[in-house]
Amino acid sequence: VCSYCGYLNWVREDLKEEVLVVKPLSEREAIKKIEAFGSRKKLGHVTKEANLSRLTLVLVPFYFVDVSAQADYSAKVVVNVRKCRRERDQERCWIESRSVFVKGVYGPYTDVVPVVGRRGSSVLSVKALGKRYLVSKAEASPIGSVQLDKNVWRSVLSIEVDKKTAIDIALDDHLDRLRDKVVSVIKMEAENRVRMRGESVVGSTIIWKRITPINVKASVSKPMLLPMYTAVYRYR
Repeated sequence: VCSYCGYLNWVREDLKEEVLVVKPLSEREAIKKIEAFGSRKKLGHVTKEANLSRLTLVLVPFYFVDVSAQADYSAKVVVNVRKCRRERDQERCWIESRSVFVKGVYGPYTDVVPVVGRRGSSVLSVKALGKRYLVSKAEASPIGSVQLDKNVWRSVLSIEVDKKTAIDIALDDHLDRLRDKVVSVIKMEAENRVRMRGESVVGSTIIWKRITPINVKASVSKPMLLPMYTAVYRYR
Protein backbone atom coordinates (compact mmCIF):
# COMPACT_ATOMS: atom_id res chain seq x y z
CA VAL A 1 0.00 0.00 0.00
CA CYS A 2 1.42 3.38 -1.03
CA SER A 3 2.19 5.37 2.13
CA TYR A 4 1.68 8.60 0.19
CA CYS A 5 -1.70 8.13 -1.51
CA GLY A 6 -3.03 4.84 -0.08
CA TYR A 7 -3.24 3.14 -3.49
CA LEU A 8 -3.16 -0.67 -3.36
CA ASN A 9 -0.47 -2.17 -5.65
CA TRP A 10 -0.48 -5.89 -6.48
CA VAL A 11 2.99 -7.46 -6.69
CA ARG A 12 3.85 -11.03 -7.71
CA GLU A 13 5.10 -13.04 -4.72
CA ASP A 14 8.38 -14.03 -6.45
CA LEU A 15 9.15 -10.37 -7.15
CA LYS A 16 8.49 -9.16 -3.62
CA GLU A 17 11.95 -8.37 -2.28
CA GLU A 18 14.22 -5.45 -1.53
CA VAL A 19 14.74 -3.17 -4.52
CA LEU A 20 17.80 -0.95 -4.92
CA VAL A 21 17.78 2.44 -6.62
CA VAL A 22 20.37 4.86 -7.98
CA LYS A 23 19.14 8.30 -7.00
CA PRO A 24 18.49 10.39 -10.13
CA LEU A 25 20.02 13.77 -10.80
CA SER A 26 17.77 16.78 -10.51
CA GLU A 27 16.46 18.24 -13.79
CA ARG A 28 18.91 21.14 -13.39
CA GLU A 29 21.86 18.76 -12.98
CA ALA A 30 20.67 16.67 -15.95
CA ILE A 31 20.45 19.74 -18.20
CA LYS A 32 23.98 20.77 -17.21
CA LYS A 33 25.21 17.28 -18.16
CA ILE A 34 23.46 17.51 -21.54
CA GLU A 35 24.93 20.96 -22.24
CA ALA A 36 28.42 19.76 -21.24
CA PHE A 37 28.06 16.76 -23.59
CA GLY A 38 27.07 19.07 -26.45
CA SER A 39 30.01 21.32 -25.74
CA ARG A 40 32.49 18.42 -25.80
CA LYS A 41 31.01 17.11 -29.06
CA LYS A 42 30.88 20.64 -30.58
CA LEU A 43 27.14 20.44 -31.25
CA GLY A 44 26.62 24.19 -31.01
CA HIS A 45 23.16 25.29 -29.84
CA VAL A 46 21.56 21.84 -30.29
CA THR A 47 21.92 20.78 -26.64
CA LYS A 48 21.61 24.22 -25.07
CA GLU A 49 18.81 24.53 -22.50
CA ALA A 50 16.84 26.95 -24.71
CA ASN A 51 16.65 24.24 -27.40
CA LEU A 52 15.50 21.46 -25.06
CA SER A 53 11.95 20.54 -24.13
CA ARG A 54 10.07 17.68 -22.47
CA LEU A 55 12.78 16.42 -20.16
CA THR A 56 11.34 13.05 -19.07
CA LEU A 57 12.60 10.79 -16.28
CA VAL A 58 12.06 7.04 -16.05
CA LEU A 59 13.57 4.56 -13.60
CA VAL A 60 14.34 1.36 -15.47
CA PRO A 61 14.58 -1.94 -13.54
CA PHE A 62 17.70 -4.06 -14.10
CA TYR A 63 19.29 -7.23 -12.80
CA PHE A 64 23.06 -7.69 -12.99
CA VAL A 65 24.03 -11.32 -13.43
CA ASP A 66 27.57 -12.56 -12.68
CA VAL A 67 28.22 -15.45 -15.05
CA SER A 68 31.16 -17.81 -15.52
CA ALA A 69 31.62 -20.83 -17.78
CA GLN A 70 34.22 -22.98 -19.48
CA ALA A 71 33.91 -24.79 -22.79
CA ASP A 72 35.13 -28.29 -23.60
CA TYR A 73 35.73 -28.45 -27.35
CA SER A 74 36.94 -30.64 -30.18
CA ALA A 75 36.92 -29.95 -33.92
CA LYS A 76 38.25 -30.95 -37.31
CA VAL A 77 39.62 -28.02 -39.32
CA VAL A 78 40.77 -27.83 -42.90
CA VAL A 79 43.62 -25.30 -43.12
CA ASN A 80 44.50 -23.89 -46.54
CA VAL A 81 48.18 -23.22 -47.29
CA ARG A 82 49.88 -21.48 -50.19
CA LYS A 83 52.57 -23.47 -51.97
CA CYS A 84 54.87 -22.05 -54.62
CA ARG A 85 57.48 -23.51 -56.93
CA ARG A 86 59.77 -21.84 -59.41
CA GLU A 87 59.59 -23.26 -62.92
CA ARG A 88 62.14 -21.76 -65.33
CA ASP A 89 61.55 -17.99 -65.23
CA GLN A 90 58.15 -18.10 -63.54
CA GLU A 91 56.83 -18.87 -60.07
CA ARG A 92 53.79 -21.14 -59.97
CA CYS A 93 51.61 -21.09 -56.87
CA TRP A 94 48.64 -23.18 -55.73
CA ILE A 95 46.55 -23.93 -52.65
CA GLU A 96 46.76 -27.16 -50.68
CA SER A 97 44.70 -28.30 -47.69
CA ARG A 98 45.80 -29.71 -44.35
CA SER A 99 43.38 -31.55 -42.05
CA VAL A 100 43.93 -30.73 -38.37
CA PHE A 101 42.15 -32.10 -35.26
CA VAL A 102 42.08 -29.88 -32.17
CA LYS A 103 40.61 -30.28 -28.71
CA GLY A 104 40.88 -28.63 -25.32
CA VAL A 105 39.13 -26.58 -22.65
CA TYR A 106 38.66 -22.81 -22.92
CA GLY A 107 38.01 -20.52 -19.98
CA PRO A 108 36.79 -19.72 -17.52
CA TYR A 109 35.06 -16.93 -19.41
CA THR A 110 33.45 -14.47 -16.97
CA ASP A 111 31.30 -11.38 -17.31
CA VAL A 112 28.55 -9.30 -15.70
CA VAL A 113 25.45 -9.23 -17.90
CA PRO A 114 22.86 -6.44 -17.45
CA VAL A 115 19.31 -7.78 -17.89
CA VAL A 116 16.38 -5.38 -18.21
CA GLY A 117 13.61 -6.26 -15.75
CA ARG A 118 10.90 -5.62 -18.33
CA ARG A 119 9.93 -7.43 -21.48
CA GLY A 120 10.42 -5.74 -24.85
CA SER A 121 12.55 -2.90 -23.43
CA SER A 122 15.98 -3.79 -24.83
CA VAL A 123 16.33 -0.69 -27.01
CA LEU A 124 19.75 0.82 -27.64
CA SER A 125 19.50 3.55 -24.99
CA VAL A 126 18.39 1.11 -22.28
CA LYS A 127 21.21 -1.33 -23.11
CA ALA A 128 23.66 1.59 -22.93
CA LEU A 129 22.23 2.54 -19.52
CA GLY A 130 23.00 -0.91 -18.08
CA LYS A 131 26.55 -0.90 -19.44
CA ARG A 132 27.09 2.65 -18.17
CA TYR A 133 26.17 1.62 -14.64
CA LEU A 134 28.82 -1.10 -14.65
CA VAL A 135 31.60 1.44 -15.23
CA SER A 136 30.13 4.43 -13.37
CA LYS A 137 30.48 3.12 -9.78
CA ALA A 138 27.22 4.91 -8.98
CA GLU A 139 25.88 4.09 -5.52
CA ALA A 140 22.73 1.99 -5.31
CA SER A 141 20.80 2.02 -2.03
CA PRO A 142 17.67 0.28 -0.72
CA ILE A 143 14.69 2.16 -2.09
CA GLY A 144 13.25 2.73 1.39
CA SER A 145 16.35 4.63 2.53
CA VAL A 146 16.57 7.02 -0.44
CA GLN A 147 14.80 10.37 -0.24
CA LEU A 148 13.04 10.72 -3.59
CA ASP A 149 10.72 13.48 -4.72
CA LYS A 150 7.13 12.26 -4.83
CA ASN A 151 6.97 13.01 -8.57
CA VAL A 152 9.76 10.48 -9.16
CA TRP A 153 7.53 7.58 -8.04
CA ARG A 154 5.34 8.08 -11.11
CA SER A 155 8.44 7.46 -13.23
CA VAL A 156 9.24 3.99 -11.87
CA LEU A 157 8.69 1.20 -14.41
CA SER A 158 7.31 -1.98 -12.87
CA ILE A 159 9.41 -5.16 -12.70
CA GLU A 160 8.04 -7.88 -14.99
CA VAL A 161 10.97 -10.34 -15.01
CA ASP A 162 11.84 -12.54 -12.03
CA LYS A 163 15.36 -13.59 -10.98
CA LYS A 164 15.22 -17.05 -12.55
CA THR A 165 14.22 -15.59 -15.92
CA ALA A 166 16.96 -12.96 -15.63
CA ILE A 167 19.57 -15.70 -15.07
CA ASP A 168 18.26 -17.67 -18.06
CA ILE A 169 18.48 -14.57 -20.29
CA ALA A 170 22.01 -13.76 -19.10
CA LEU A 171 23.22 -17.35 -19.57
CA ASP A 172 21.82 -17.51 -23.12
CA ASP A 173 23.69 -14.32 -23.99
CA HIS A 174 26.90 -15.36 -22.21
CA LEU A 175 27.06 -18.86 -23.68
CA ASP A 176 26.41 -17.56 -27.20
CA ARG A 177 29.42 -15.24 -26.84
CA LEU A 178 31.47 -18.08 -25.32
CA ARG A 179 30.76 -20.29 -28.35
CA ASP A 180 31.79 -17.48 -30.72
CA LYS A 181 35.07 -17.09 -28.83
CA VAL A 182 35.74 -20.83 -28.92
CA VAL A 183 35.14 -20.95 -32.69
CA SER A 184 37.89 -18.32 -33.07
CA VAL A 185 40.16 -20.28 -30.71
CA ILE A 186 39.63 -23.49 -32.71
CA LYS A 187 40.58 -21.86 -36.01
CA MET A 188 43.56 -20.03 -34.49
CA GLU A 189 44.90 -23.21 -32.84
CA ALA A 190 44.62 -25.22 -36.06
CA GLU A 191 46.25 -22.49 -38.16
CA ASN A 192 49.10 -22.03 -35.67
CA ARG A 193 49.87 -25.76 -35.76
CA VAL A 194 50.27 -25.59 -39.53
CA ARG A 195 52.38 -22.41 -39.31
CA MET A 196 54.73 -24.20 -36.91
CA ARG A 197 55.55 -26.54 -39.79
CA GLY A 198 56.79 -23.54 -41.75
CA GLU A 199 53.83 -23.36 -44.13
CA SER A 200 52.04 -20.19 -45.30
CA VAL A 201 48.43 -20.23 -44.07
CA VAL A 202 45.80 -18.41 -46.16
CA GLY A 203 42.63 -19.42 -44.30
CA SER A 204 40.73 -22.26 -42.68
CA THR A 205 37.30 -23.90 -42.50
CA ILE A 206 35.81 -25.86 -39.60
CA ILE A 207 34.43 -29.15 -40.95
CA TRP A 208 32.77 -30.21 -37.70
CA LYS A 209 32.92 -29.09 -34.10
CA ARG A 210 31.64 -29.94 -30.64
CA ILE A 211 31.45 -27.19 -28.02
CA THR A 212 30.09 -28.18 -24.61
CA PRO A 213 29.72 -25.58 -21.81
CA ILE A 214 30.98 -26.88 -18.46
CA ASN A 215 31.29 -25.48 -14.93
CA VAL A 216 28.52 -22.95 -15.62
CA LYS A 217 27.85 -20.61 -12.68
CA ALA A 218 25.53 -17.63 -12.27
CA SER A 219 24.48 -15.32 -9.45
CA VAL A 220 22.08 -12.40 -9.72
CA SER A 221 21.84 -9.03 -7.98
CA LYS A 222 18.79 -7.60 -6.31
CA PRO A 223 16.52 -5.74 -8.72
CA MET A 224 17.90 -2.26 -9.28
CA LEU A 225 16.26 0.91 -10.62
CA LEU A 226 18.49 3.03 -12.86
CA PRO A 227 17.39 6.56 -13.76
CA MET A 228 17.30 7.70 -17.39
CA TYR A 229 16.43 11.18 -18.64
CA THR A 230 15.15 11.68 -22.17
CA ALA A 231 15.41 15.16 -23.67
CA VAL A 232 13.69 16.34 -26.86
CA TYR A 233 15.63 18.84 -28.96
CA ARG A 234 15.14 20.75 -32.20
CA TYR A 235 17.47 20.29 -35.15
CA ARG A 236 17.11 22.58 -38.19
